Amino acid sequence: MSRIINSLLVLASVALIATPATGATIITFDEVPSGTDLTGKTIKGVQFTQTGGLGYVAGTSSFGLGFSNGISNPAAFFDGNFGGSLRLDFLSPTHTLAFDYAVAAPDVPISNGGRVALFDPSLASIGDFSIPGNWNANIRLFEAKFSYVGPTPIGRAVLTATSLGDNHQGIIDNIAISPVPEANSLILVVSGLILVIRKWKRGPRLLDEDKRLSRLQG
Repeated sequence: MSRIINSLLVLASVALIATPATGATIITFDEVPSGTDLTGKTIKGVQFTQTGGLGYVAGTSSFGLGFSNGISNPAAFFDGNFGGSLRLDFLSPTHTLAFDYAVAAPDVPISNGGRVALFDPSLASIGDFSIPGNWNANIRLFEAKFSYVGPTPIGRAVLTATSLGDNHQGIIDNIAISPVPEANSLILVVSGLILVIRKWKRGPRLLDEDKRLSRLQG
């Protein structure tokens, strides 16, 4: 029995390190009222912080909607100079990060919408990734889908958009994450299995003891 229990404990340890949650959490920005300044707000376990530049605001936009990516109203958008970054802190680390992204920039064709820096829960760098996409000259719109899946859980992501001056708008929508399961949940499952095994092991012994007492009383 001790071997079985040890195996379960090892299995729980491996799961804590390597297993992402089965369902994705998606932020569509209809979770907050239109016009909400996202700085300091926490939505579905993600805390938003704007550093420098103009802040991201949840609301409706006339740019970047219904084209090659999945952006739709409401979304998070900002106008004017890109001089800052949007920081996402994940209350539960995630193995995945994806979002739809667009930049409306009249007369400025671009092929890269910016960069995303990823950090683990201790804030050690995981890597710095570009946001390549497509430029639609007819509507002067850059569109992209960012997606990252990796073995190291993400504790923080920092989006820095390409700087294009004042006459443009940036939009982000459908932020998808897969939080790592909490340790307590797995520990409860393993503890329950151990109790079941112990009771199963004790069952035959209790039955034999009942038979012995019956013979003595007879």
